[in-house]
Amino acid sequence: MDKSTESKGRGGREMVCAELKMVIQPSRLDEAAEIIRLITEPTRVRKGCLSFNAYRDIENDNVYMILETWETVEDLLAHIRSDTYKNMIALMDLLSESPEVRFNVVTKTDGVGFLRDALGGDKS
Repeated sequence: MDKSTESKGRGGREMVCAELKMVIQPSRLDEAAEIIRLITEPTRVRKGCLSFNAYRDIENDNVYMILETWETVEDLLAHIRSDTYKNMIALMDLLSESPEVRFNVVTKTDGVGFLRDALGGDKS
């Protein structure tokens, strides 16, 4: 099953990947971590959430990255309008600089087959 696949959510809509990179004020790191913990589980169980993960940069302890994948744009919009997302907005008050935000609409995904092809195919 290494073939590329169309990344369609319900009803043939494209899925959406959201990325949020934040540089937290050093004195507010504990508070930021607590907010992230608070929003993680409620977000993961929302309709259409395929994944929600938060990561801390290994080179800069003040940097967090939140990556979300949603089945449809509509699911992401419902999440953005939710009470849970208000806590995400509260994170913005803890930042030392403007966040980097990106929303990617995904129409195709691939896996190991892509790597195999990129490396010249199976030579065995």
